Amino acid sequence: MNENCDFQRNNSKLQTNRSPSSENIFDHNKVLVCAVRFHILRKSVNLSKQTHIIAANVDQAILMVTIQSPITTTGFIDRFLAAAQSYGIDVIIIFNKLDIYDKQMMQKQKQLRKMYEQIGYECIAISVLHDDLGKVITAMKDKTNVISGHSGVGKSTLINKLHPKLNLATKEISDSHKQGKHA
Repeated sequence: MNENCDFQRNNSKLQTNRSPSSENIFDHNKVLVCAVRFHILRKSVNLSKQTHIIAANVDQAILMVTIQSPITTTGFIDRFLAAAQSYGIDVIIIFNKLDIYDKQMMQKQKQLRKMYEQIGYECIAISVLHDDLGKVITAMKDKTNVISGHSGVGKSTLINKLHPKLNLATKEISDSHKQGKHA
């Protein structure tokens, strides 16, 4: 375990742990507190000029994207990659929901994947619901990861597949808004 970290009691709902091999990763009574090496900030959208810490001490970011249900635009992907680059964080792009794509959508996914691979990003194309997650597990192993992406791209589903005991709430994509719904 990192010598700069210390377990402390915590009553909050969300718990974190710096040690990927620990059995207490999701212990709801403890949180592992580490010295902050760096952090990712999000500036407030209003004029208050406040910043919010999104994540700290991250080794790599997993960006989950979908071609449809919901659509992840290249603008969103590029902004995320630029932000991660500015903080020195490696990114893996997971193209999810291959099981629902028609030929045209699969072609678009392959083109985007090829483009991002050509500029140096590792990309994994899968259906989190139906495919083996071996590549994802290997990519995440022994790293502190942050998983990001639009609502409805499969973040909670991925986490549930990796750690079934968590049983995070998931719902179908909203027909009217074409994005995830909070459970």
